[in-house]
Amino acid sequence: MGAISICAKFLIEPVAPGPSIIRTTETIIKNAIEPVMLDITLLEIRRELDYLEDRELLAVERSRVVPVWSAKINRLGVDLVEYTVPCDPGIARPEKWW
Repeated sequence: MGAISICAKFLIEPVAPGPSIIRTTETIIKNAIEPVMLDITLLEIRRELDYLEDRELLAVERSRVVPVWSAKINRLGVDLVEYTVPCDPGIARPEKWW
């Protein structure tokens, strides 16, 4: 499983039903991914966040004060996880099983 699919799943998987906004930092993403990809770096995570932002699935906030990025899901990202829109090539999403 590539970092793109792991980042996408972590960032755009709603924690609770409803239109809540999900925001997280790159360090939290790294901590979540490390059990699966031991050698993942913050640089790789930033590259994947850039990719997901280019796909308009989330918005990345790059702090000018501290060197920390954070990502916030948007409406399309939530729709993708909830299987209400098709998944374009390049994003790994499990087949809907229910």
